[in-house]
Amino acid sequence: MTTMRIIKIDELQQGDEILLGSNSYLKRVIVKGIPKETKKRAWGSYSSVKCDILTNDLDDYTIVRKDMYLDLNYRDILIIKSNK
Repeated sequence: MTTMRIIKIDELQQGDEILLGSNSYLKRVIVKGIPKETKKRAWGSYSSVKCDILTNDLDDYTIVRKDMYLDLNYRDILIIKSNK
């Protein structure tokens, strides 16, 4: 278990549990894919990442949305649990 800290997109690994800001709320997300660098996009250097959205209760692992692709470019990513 890791301490909560802000990380960059290139530090993400498959299975990491993260918090993302979404409007005025937080989303708890499990990363299912590894972010890949791409040169085709003009606004970001990484492709969208496959994720599962969880409930906001930290003790509950109920999946609210499964297999959702999220663009994590230019976002603050707070890691809760690392898969290292």
